[in-house]
Amino acid sequence: MNQTKKKKKAILEVTTKLLRERLISDISMDEIARLAHVSKVTIFKYYENKNKLMNLVIRKELDFMVESIQKIIATDADFHETFHQIYHFKIKQIRLMTDIFLQNMMKQYAANPSFFDEDTRQIQHLVYQELFRKGRAEGQISEYYTDEDLFLYVDIISEGMKSIPLEILIKHSKNLTEMFLNSLKKRE
Repeated sequence: MNQTKKKKKAILEVTTKLLRERLISDISMDEIARLAHVSKVTIFKYYENKNKLMNLVIRKELDFMVESIQKIIATDADFHETFHQIYHFKIKQIRLMTDIFLQNMMKQYAANPSFFDEDTRQIQHLVYQELFRKGRAEGQISEYYTDEDLFLYVDIISEGMKSIPLEILIKHSKNLTEMFLNSLKKRE
């Protein structure tokens, strides 16, 4: 690994660790530089500013989740089992993330909603499209519902969930998942 890659890796690892321990407002670029054994100039050379560095670290966590979910969808499990595996994976990831990391993620989102919205929404839609395809092939999702209908439904649920405390969502997530799955079949 060359020096540039080593420095970038050290910066990202230190920033990830700090985001799990403290609020963004309590993290300084000086501290990141000191802990990563690089100069502050080096950090700004690679990441432009603190906000972009924070966003990149948070996005890397989200990218890991998307890649993992894609692997789950690609298995031979049926639609319901796939959906449940995704649900359990997401709950596990949420529990692994510290409350402070989640607060930092939500703060970045609140400060700049477009931070996740466009590319993340597009990536999520591609992942969900595969899941919907699997559900339709097994007759678990009505052909009556278009992908556009389903994405709108998922977006509405996601937007509504942002205002609900995380512990309440986790407590009710199993029932909410079942309600979602049951709503995908059109009743004749």
